[in-house]
Amino acid sequence: MPRRRAPASHERLRASLSSRVALREAGNPPIQPVPADGSVTARHTTLAFAAGFCDAAAFVGLLGLFVAHLPGNVVLLGVTLAGDEPHAGGARLLALPLFLTADVVTHLQLGIAARHGMGVLRVGLLGEAALILLFFVCATAASPVLHADSPGAILAGMVGVSAMGCQNATVREALPVLPTSTAVNMNSAGLVVDAMETARGGGGDRAAAMRCLGVGGPVVAGFVMGAGSGATGFRIFGFACLLVPLGPALAIALRAGRPAGDGRPDGTRGRSGGRHADTLHERPGATP
Repeated sequence: MPRRRAPASHERLRASLSSRVALREAGNPPIQPVPADGSVTARHTTLAFAAGFCDAAAFVGLLGLFVAHLPGNVVLLGVTLAGDEPHAGGARLLALPLFLTADVVTHLQLGIAARHGMGVLRVGLLGEAALILLFFVCATAASPVLHADSPGAILAGMVGVSAMGCQNATVREALPVLPTSTAVNMNSAGLVVDAMETARGGGGDRAAAMRCLGVGGPVVAGFVMGAGSGATGFRIFGFACLLVPLGPALAIALRAGRPAGDGRPDGTRGRSGGRHADTLHERPGATP
């Protein structure tokens, strides 16, 4: 009887594991993954909420720019190039390369931080929080935005895109086997596959699919809830609503624990000298 092919989510997990093996063989110890327990899933969902919030608030306030859901900008850029919106393409044209640049720069910075024994998740999210705060300042200064391609609107939008690129890189470095927290399309497709696999049954595949649903489902829900809250928040408070996603990034960063496997305080180099992710556990003696 032919063997059934594993679902896409399982293939992604195997690819992630294979990449870590390749890094180890190359002499570059990988970041230790964080176990996907309930606490980590809750924090990951909170970051997805923050991304959805920023995305919707920016889309409404900056007249059609996505700062997290980059494929939307590609579609809208095509509409712009077709001539239907001849004066709204500058920000959308810059968004994708800037997002990728922010992603690469964050990866490099997190690598340096890890080599110095610093918590990767904490460093990355503190950087994101700083960018979200700058996004709020630039967007408020440019308000009211009357033209999508005005200099102030483009500057604010690119800072917002950089913040989401920073979050994307941080999550992929510190939580490599969890779904992305800055987009909902791939996660939704994976959920459909996992739901079908769960419904069909099949032993180990069904159990793995159920675990993927338990992690991916809340992340998609968090992004959608964040998007609704961001659009509503902008209608009521304007760009001041961008202070809302600043809270989760700061809270998770400040409550992240010591690097995994390292008994020394944060900011010191562990004995292994390897790259470590934060454990996401609270500090000893902290109030739950």
